[in-house]
Amino acid sequence: MKSKVVLKVNTNNMNMFLLYLNMKKIPVFLIDCDTIKIYYDDYLSIKDKYDLTVIRYLGIERVKHILIDNIYLFFFGFVGLILILLYSRLILTIDIISNDINLSDRLRNSLDEYGISKYKFKKNYDYLSKVKDNLIKDYHDEIEWLEIEESGTHYIVRLEPRIIKQEDSEYDTYNIVSSSDAVIRDINVSKGEVLKWQNEYVSRGELIVLNSDDKSHIYGEVWYTVDIFYPYSIYDKKLTGNKTKRIGIHYLKHNYQLFDFRGFYDKMIIERTVVDFSPFPLKISLDTLQEVEDNSIFSISDMAIFSAVDYVISKFGQVIDYRILSKKVEEDGVRLKIFLSTHEDIGVREQVYEGNSS
Repeated sequence: MKSKVVLKVNTNNMNMFLLYLNMKKIPVFLIDCDTIKIYYDDYLSIKDKYDLTVIRYLGIERVKHILIDNIYLFFFGFVGLILILLYSRLILTIDIISNDINLSDRLRNSLDEYGISKYKFKKNYDYLSKVKDNLIKDYHDEIEWLEIEESGTHYIVRLEPRIIKQEDSEYDTYNIVSSSDAVIRDINVSKGEVLKWQNEYVSRGELIVLNSDDKSHIYGEVWYTVDIFYPYSIYDKKLTGNKTKRIGIHYLKHNYQLFDFRGFYDKMIIERTVVDFSPFPLKISLDTLQEVEDNSIFSISDMAIFSAVDYVISKFGQVIDYRILSKKVEEDGVRLKIFLSTHEDIGVREQVYEGNSS
């Protein structure tokens, strides 16, 4: 389709101008007494002969001139998008949840050897699984279970230490330091010099008890902020058989749905075909959804939120309190940010030789 242009004719004799166009066999669409619309190619052939002012371009020429007039905006927008894509692929923080500071530091060094450290690119699931298996083998005497979780640009390493009972030890004196930033709530010390007391704040690695033994324990209130995505499950709800299809666009953590014309109150994705544009964080999916009959007082999203909170709480010891900081209901699950305060043993024993414990 040929492009057109809307012009203002700056002349005192409009009839003479229109007669000239007729002689040149140029089609003209009169809009106003001094405004016309003609084809863009015809405009190029007469623009030097008459005083014409372009009011607006139409068709493909309009797109071209928008691009030309906003070239810097589009350029910096494109550069900004590339930077955002690169930023989203970086590891910004690595949190190792463990009471053993020494083990945490060694694990962090091992992760660095595998290329998992701050400001390096995130790894895929298969690579993380191999790293996890290798770490369990490398630390088989110290780690019972280990998991590496990805949450946006953050990695969370959770582990279960292996408990080995030692019959005889060359050490019988310990310094007790804090495993986390915390407020001391209970002190159970059978030996040693107590440097910090109940309700005092301590930082990670700070000395609490000097020259203690292995029977002493320090309990504190510790705080965590957890990001979790929890998928839906059917629970005891019934699928009605009513189906619909829609297109989904998934960019970073944002999801957009197109052509979802049947507004089911509760629905489940029963089939999904995904086109992945890796390494860019963009996916396009064709979803088949089925309506869910709700016979309970809770929606699927409510049940998923309850289950997500229970799951998070189960991963920690004694939870004092929790608060949902933010929640986002998505088509295939819920995304939560949860703040927790826990009551846990924060005392980490650092062995010292008898006679050199000062």
